Amino acid sequence: MTTFEELKTQRAEQDIIATPSQGHEAILKKVNFIKKKQKLTNGILTTTVIILVAFFIYIAAYNQSMTAIGLALMITALVIRILIELISTKKIRSLEIAAKASAYKKNVALYYQERKKIHFIWTPILIVVYILGFVLLLPSFKENLSPGFFLYITISFPIIMTVLSTFIYKKINFELNLLQQLKQ
Repeated sequence: MTTFEELKTQRAEQDIIATPSQGHEAILKKVNFIKKKQKLTNGILTTTVIILVAFFIYIAAYNQSMTAIGLALMITALVIRILIELISTKKIRSLEIAAKASAYKKNVALYYQERKKIHFIWTPILIVVYILGFVLLLPSFKENLSPGFFLYITISFPIIMTVLSTFIYKKINFELNLLQQLKQ
């Protein structure tokens, strides 16, 4: 009988977690924020793809193999990222907030794991592919641009990529923290 008494004592000593009065609204707000963020990301990436395709056509890159390969790598990396985000957006929409708490928590945990894979595997790979595409464009830039503008591009690109990577890193941490909160 002491085992039962020990269990009762342990149960009484546990912290009681109060259910938030506006818990459902807080969850909806967080999920909607993630959806909006994904839409914004897709909008920015799509605009960048359109600019790169227009640039590809404008400079007739299809006549220069290295330039074509470089632009193709950059465009492909962005298109893959857009597709990943569209799939992810579809998955977050399919999460049923009205489902049982245990089922919802399980689905959010799975979504969270998928987002971690996207952020820590796919994002770095796609950034490297994008940078590789840019590096392949450098000989064409050197040949077709003034020395001053070429120097500007070669200096500003690493700075832009560093700032952008820092921004992406912060946004990833913010999103994963938000998903971690939803998972609990």
